[in-house]
Amino acid sequence: MPIIFRGKGFYIEVRKENNHELPHFHAISPDGDISISLDGSILAGKFKDKQKQKEAVRWVIERAEILEAVWREANV
Repeated sequence: MPIIFRGKGFYIEVRKENNHELPHFHAISPDGDISISLDGSILAGKFKDKQKQKEAVRWVIERAEILEAVWREANV
């Protein structure tokens, strides 16, 4: 899976998922794995470190417009 960001104690990747209509990204850290939609909703999972989780959500929200294009390209 292409990693599109690495830093702040986590990384974010986009996955090719044939059955998913809703654009979302996976944030992975040593203490958890979450799926984040472009509006910042957590669709699944959690980080033990809540501050790190907030940072990952903020990262996705701030780049939502660009990330939507990335997700659509990966899932065509």
